[in-house]
Amino acid sequence: MVLNIPKLLGLEIMKNAQVLAEGENHRDIVKGIAAVDNFADIGDKKEMVALVVNADISYPENCIKRLKDAGAYGVIAKNPGEGFINACKNASLSLIALPEDVSELKIMQDVNQCIIEKYIKRENYIRTCYNNFYTEEYSGNVDDIIVQLSEMLDKVAIAYYAGGRIGSTGGIEITDGHIEEGVENGKKFIIVDGKKLEGVIIPFRVLNRVYGRLFVQTDNEITEPEWYLIKGAMTAVTLATTRDFAVTEIDQKMKNELLSDLIAGDINSESSMIVRAEDLGWNITKPSVAVVCRLNMVGNKNRNDLISAHRMVKTALMRLMDEKLGKNENWIIGAAGDTVNVLWPLDTEKSYSGNCDVIREVLSELFDEIGKEREVESCTGGIGSEAFDIFNIKKSFDDAANAIKYGYMAGSGNHIYDISGLGIYRFISKIGSRDELVSFIPHSLKKLIEYDNASKNVLVDTLDVYLSCDCNVNKSAQLLDVHYKTLVYRINRIKEIMELENIEGDVRLEIQLSLKILRMLERTEK
Repeated sequence: MVLNIPKLLGLEIMKNAQVLAEGENHRDIVKGIAAVDNFADIGDKKEMVALVVNADISYPENCIKRLKDAGAYGVIAKNPGEGFINACKNASLSLIALPEDVSELKIMQDVNQCIIEKYIKRENYIRTCYNNFYTEEYSGNVDDIIVQLSEMLDKVAIAYYAGGRIGSTGGIEITDGHIEEGVENGKKFIIVDGKKLEGVIIPFRVLNRVYGRLFVQTDNEITEPEWYLIKGAMTAVTLATTRDFAVTEIDQKMKNELLSDLIAGDINSESSMIVRAEDLGWNITKPSVAVVCRLNMVGNKNRNDLISAHRMVKTALMRLMDEKLGKNENWIIGAAGDTVNVLWPLDTEKSYSGNCDVIREVLSELFDEIGKEREVESCTGGIGSEAFDIFNIKKSFDDAANAIKYGYMAGSGNHIYDISGLGIYRFISKIGSRDELVSFIPHSLKKLIEYDNASKNVLVDTLDVYLSCDCNVNKSAQLLDVHYKTLVYRINRIKEIMELENIEGDVRLEIQLSLKILRMLERTEK
């Protein structure tokens, strides 16, 4: 496939030729052979072998230097003298001595014929490579393309996507589905399964943006024939990925729209919704529970960043659900804005609490995994109420969203909330606006708040702990780390400021509820 000086020596007409000097480009690919009979006008001889018609020259050092400066890789000559030989050695040009009976014209013809045949073979080779990658067998399957490329190159080949997620591999078995890139001493490498592999990394685009990368392991420079193979594979991968991407995007758009209609309660006909879902491979008639994953992105991200984050979360979530619950094609997952929404199938043999435990386990692993990515700063999960038919799905998603909103306000310190675990906050969430919540706080408690603010005191906190300890003085004093007599004094002072004789019955309930509202509003404003 390649033509260099050793290959020239393999021609029949060159069988009796003798190598008198090996230059620095002795084994490099040459473009051909060019006759030189006038050293005054050498011209461009870049990557050529010069056929010197007359080697009996007076100043060989100057002539050979001109050939070297013109880009020649070697010299062929008859009867070169000692000065000519030394000049080639000093210039690091290969020198081949021809027997007297060899015709220069015949050499030119044979070498040029060899060059023509080489280019014909190369074109046929290129065509074969492209045909291999564009046959019906491989045109639609990235996995097969990568495996075939690996076999043809006899090298490891890996296609991977955004965030280092591995798509397809050839020539290597991988247990960890993640890749890290790096550069060391000017050489690119990847780390996969804890191993460092050096090679070339080539990006491929889908819809004018870098969608993934192709890695080919090699310790040396990629040869020209190998580049043709890689380019053919890259084109095939790009076409297959673009098609799959377009189909996936359309499919996901339809799924997002259907799930959005269910979340909004926009159901004109139960039967038409069920048919729409079936067309997408979903069964929405089974009992389910809404799960919302809210993404807190790092910095100001554009739409493509959000789409990439959605895809990353959905891929990881489906994998974890498959691992925990078994392989299932009916995972109903969509994305909108900063959330990934899931219609989670209920295990009817488990209680609601039991299902919530499984969901929490999966989401905890998901959030730990996502926490290692740079695009997403944090995630919060909300679990809604049970939905036994499609008309209850909206309520379940509303409950999941409220679980996130009011679970955070409750200050439990968790990142995953279910609607049933909100307790009294579930009731508070129904009240409505902030003004309505503030209006619920009684005048007596407002007076205590004003006193604390003016005197820099902590009587509101003391009251909160005292009521949460069921008005037990000793227990409250221990929690507050004060003497019980100090606590008794504070409680009496609280009653005095609030103008209350006792904190019991409905009064106690109203104050406890108001304190929860107060704490919730404080966290919201933060």
